[in-house]
Amino acid sequence: MVVFSDGTDLYASHLPLYYSPHDYQLIYKIDSSYKALVLESLDLDHAGAFSQSSMVTLLPAIFDLNKLINGEQFSIPAEFFKGHFERGGNQWLSESKLTFVELLFKRRVSKQYKRQHVDVDAPNDPSANSWSIIELGDSQLYVHSIGTRPSYDALILVKGCSEPAIKPTETHVPSVEQLNAAFAVCDLYSLLYFETQDFAL
Repeated sequence: MVVFSDGTDLYASHLPLYYSPHDYQLIYKIDSSYKALVLESLDLDHAGAFSQSSMVTLLPAIFDLNKLINGEQFSIPAEFFKGHFERGGNQWLSESKLTFVELLFKRRVSKQYKRQHVDVDAPNDPSANSWSIIELGDSQLYVHSIGTRPSYDALILVKGCSEPAIKPTETHVPSVEQLNAAFAVCDLYSLLYFETQDFAL
């Protein structure tokens, strides 16, 4: 999971894949005894900047992912990493009781094959080239809807945007520079997470 903040609270976004049970975009509000330290590391003064090395990711102890999908509140041991824990990130903090407080967003990722049955969690739009917006205090979190390959996962925290900065008709996978340019119309924005490798052709 990638960890991010609105400057006040901590949140974790599940790193989805195209196969079950990881085929869900899930965003939770979380709590940790290291909250102040993690908030400091996730300082939003670097608005617009993004790199794998600036990320904080979370590796929970093994658990049933359906607990997150079902919106349950629970605590488990977890480890924080500086950088992506699967791509050279460094173990940073060990947490004996990380709490998943509240499910804020759930969306099933588009299947890579034709469904043979009714799937109530599956998105209606198979192209899924759209964004969801979550209100976080005085900020808004833009969450890109992952579509069929090629697609991408992106989280962008903004303030002062009166209308969506990215049109839902977009069909290409943008670069970091293109995302930055699109959200530059906002008073403040921060590209919190951007992933293309897991969703490439």
